[in-house]
Amino acid sequence: MLTLNLSIVFLLIVVNGFFAMAEIALVASRNARLQPLAEAGNPGAQAALELKANPSRLLATVQIGVTVIAILSGTFGEATLGDPLQRHLESHEGLLARYAHVISMAVVVVGIAYFSLILGELVPKRIALLHPERIATALARAMRTFARAGAPIEWFLSTSTDLVLRLVPLRHEGAAPVTDEEISFMLREGAATGHIHQAETAIVEMALRLGDRRASAVMTPRTQ
Repeated sequence: MLTLNLSIVFLLIVVNGFFAMAEIALVASRNARLQPLAEAGNPGAQAALELKANPSRLLATVQIGVTVIAILSGTFGEATLGDPLQRHLESHEGLLARYAHVISMAVVVVGIAYFSLILGELVPKRIALLHPERIATALARAMRTFARAGAPIEWFLSTSTDLVLRLVPLRHEGAAPVTDEEISFMLREGAATGHIHQAETAIVEMALRLGDRRASAVMTPRTQ
């Protein structure tokens, strides 16, 4: 019975890792890499672009999943793992028996929290950062299905969030435009990894600088 209970807690932590991995992969993935896959008929890429187009829906979906899993793992773990440990401690004499309840709860809570952080958060997120597009296309359809199933709850949470944000004096400015500096940085990053040739980087950077120059600066007088 103890093995079954531990397996259920482990399964809940893995499900939490699924949501964490999907969230980071979808946020970190680039539309420029997903779009060609979607145009080629990849259903995972199409679902990923659909979720990325509505970030509020994505965040609500992830938050619902993570919150439900956290409640279930904590409640189930305390009920099924804490009680046997408490009874075991009470069979001993001294401080262990006196503080059996506190010790058992502390061990269960700390244990579940530790494995939830490692297996349910940090490891999945780091994997997602290493291969964002691959993982996003693999998990997006499952996330979209979950989002559709929890649509009423998501709508309620999103509406409540919007109402709270209206009370905060923040101005929505939309998507920030890509600047010349960002393009140059991406070019240099691509050149450093070998995906873009140095000559191509130099040509594009010169073309970007050309827009800041006056025409007279490159004109040759007729007398010459």
